[in-house]
Amino acid sequence: MGMLKIESNFIDYYDNAAKSYNVPSISDKHYDRNIRSYLHKAQSIKFLKALGVNTIQLKPVSQLGVYDDDVVVYVDDTLHEGQGKIVVSAKIALRDFSNCVCTHYYPDVCKTYKVLQIGEKRYNISFDKTHNGVEDFSHGLLSDIHQLTPAYNKNIKLPIFSIGYIETKTDMIATDFNEVEKLYRLNFNSVIKPEDVVAEILKTL
Repeated sequence: MGMLKIESNFIDYYDNAAKSYNVPSISDKHYDRNIRSYLHKAQSIKFLKALGVNTIQLKPVSQLGVYDDDVVVYVDDTLHEGQGKIVVSAKIALRDFSNCVCTHYYPDVCKTYKVLQIGEKRYNISFDKTHNGVEDFSHGLLSDIHQLTPAYNKNIKLPIFSIGYIETKTDMIATDFNEVEKLYRLNFNSVIKPEDVVAEILKTL
């Protein structure tokens, strides 16, 4: 019997189960879960577009005009989960963040969504955004987890990943592709058992 060896720079709730799980294989299985090993924002959005997903439109801040609308600037385009981005005016973006990329800001968004894949298991997660005078880019308050029909994603061959969406007045737009979703941050230990997460991971390796 082999072992599942997770190479990672963070700890998740199913890691201990992975250490004691007997892999039905004569060789070990390896899961590279190091966050910095994966795509940055522009690359990930380009990847989703190539799959036919409706995504945000990214462009260099340097292409803005001073009288353009407010924008979301990605000050660190390697981060997920609402981190590494700010809302500023086009004028401030040009002055302070000219080397970054940005996208249109939708001020009326009150819900965000995440389609999470764990092996063959799929979940649609919705969040109610909170607004306290300052834009809150965290997930917001988790309002619903709905399990979808199981299906392996042949286009994205990763053990665990998610695609984040916003709902505008006219459309659903993908804003994020997270190749290393941290399940503990979503309290998923109450949704799927650690050993079941491991079993799902092994289906993709």
